[in-house]
Amino acid sequence: MSNQRHWTPFVIEVQFNQQFQIAASGVTRYGLPKTSIGDAWIPLPDPAEQRSIAAFDVLSKAIYESIPSAEG
Repeated sequence: MSNQRHWTPFVIEVQFNQQFQIAASGVTRYGLPKTSIGDAWIPLPDPAEQRSIAAFDVLSKAIYESIPSAEG
């Protein structure tokens, strides 16, 4: 069984950050053109996984809201 699911986000984060490092001029982020941000590659899960994430979010919110408050 591969651990790819665990290390993939780290690889993607590095690749994501490299886009901006390449596009920036100078040593600060002030040198980063707005077009570079707009053109950035942002990985998204496939639609089925997005729906699963959204369903989990709805379920976890319902569970959280059903827990009595300690404040009364």
